[in-house]
Amino acid sequence: MQKSLWKKELVFVIMVLFIGASVVPSISGNFRKASNILDTDFIENTWEPEYLFGDPPDEEWNNTFGGTDYDSGLSVQQTTDGGYITTGYTSSYGAGDDDVWLIKTYSNGTKWWDKTFGGSNSDYGYSVEQTTDGGYIITGRTESYGVGSGYDVWLVKTDSDGNEEWNNTFGGGSLDIGESVQQTADGGYIVAGDTVSYGSGFSDVWLIKTDTDGNKEWNKTFGGSSYDSAESVQQTTDGGYIITGHTESYGVGSSDVWLIRVETENNPPYEPTDPYPEDNSIDVDVETNLGWTGGDPDGDTVTYDVYFGTTSPPPKVANNQTEITYEPGTMEYDTTYYWQIVAWDDYIPCTEGPIWKFTTRENQPPEAPRINGPKSGKPGNIYSYTFVTEDPEGHNISYEIDWGDGTVDPWDGPHESNTIISRNHTWSEKGTYTIMARAKDAHGAIGEWGTLEVTMPKNKPFNFNFPLLNWLFERFPNMFPILGQLLTL
Repeated sequence: MQKSLWKKELVFVIMVLFIGASVVPSISGNFRKASNILDTDFIENTWEPEYLFGDPPDEEWNNTFGGTDYDSGLSVQQTTDGGYITTGYTSSYGAGDDDVWLIKTYSNGTKWWDKTFGGSNSDYGYSVEQTTDGGYIITGRTESYGVGSGYDVWLVKTDSDGNEEWNNTFGGGSLDIGESVQQTADGGYIVAGDTVSYGSGFSDVWLIKTDTDGNKEWNKTFGGSSYDSAESVQQTTDGGYIITGHTESYGVGSSDVWLIRVETENNPPYEPTDPYPEDNSIDVDVETNLGWTGGDPDGDTVTYDVYFGTTSPPPKVANNQTEITYEPGTMEYDTTYYWQIVAWDDYIPCTEGPIWKFTTRENQPPEAPRINGPKSGKPGNIYSYTFVTEDPEGHNISYEIDWGDGTVDPWDGPHESNTIISRNHTWSEKGTYTIMARAKDAHGAIGEWGTLEVTMPKNKPFNFNFPLLNWLFERFPNMFPILGQLLTL
């Protein structure tokens, strides 16, 4: 009702201004200007609040939680399952005057479960956040535990069902309160609040950093001689922190908004070095994997982005990998490649390595095929021949065969290197033919021709198979011309 009332009052003030703007020129005689400003339709529409403010959203649902005493929610966050987690305090339930109250709801706000944490005195939860393991981290104040006679900062970690995993207190002999908590990139926690036990003034901003188990790693106070406190803290992208709250020690008023930036204590990762292959290498095998050295001076987990390609600067091909190697696959022969590694820890900035380059070796073609089979025969008969060769890099091979009579078998393959293949052929006419074969590897490199000469004579009337005579004809071909012609027909 109050919201609707002030909207109407605001509209009324605006209308008075418009009417005033129209009356003044009317008095001065500028009636044309007055009629333009005092638009009846405009005035009629403007009386509707939606004209200036739009339709207000309708309430979807609301729920209450509590008992017969005083109960309050102080922090809420939507959870990864679409529901909500709320913390605050309850006087209706628990073990003490006030207990920390943790309530988990479904997406419609219906209570799923709730837990209380506390002792015999007053304990409050001021801030809650879901953690990366699905559990919850709460900070607030405790009067039941700790070392002080007043309040101590209380940090409570639960599992996903709200069961306590651990709790820690931080404080001195006076009043200390945790107002805000966030899980940090390293898995620990950052807590901001107020301390009267430490610092330079009546109350100072207190920033506490813990490890994953809630053990204090360091703490800092900020403030002057008066009352200063923190309400919220967030980790920044560079690993530092931003705090907001209020200060009575500084500023121009009795209490001013205070924004504090805390620099990071993080050191960036080491620059990637020791590239393999070495920078400017040549004759690099096309199956080579890339490698480098890295690390982080703070011991943080380092991830790497890999840039690789045939252009400089190269494109990104992998990101957020923890390995210090990269498998580019089979590269092209006789090609220059460029690559770069960018190292990241949990914060910004990153560390860029230099752009390295290397050139792959030239592809070696297969050797000339070895051809085996009959060197002579009769026209019209089928003869079988074998072909085999080896590729220096072990690549698969295809063969092209020219039978010397105008018949060419096109590229056939792939076949494994050094594997014998067999092919048949028939010559239809007598004559001397040269079988030619060459091999091509999987990358297109073509080797030299291998050859075998084959003679297809006309039919022999006699079949002499006397080794001694054959030896004599080969040794003294001119001594027996007639018999020699018969044997070679």
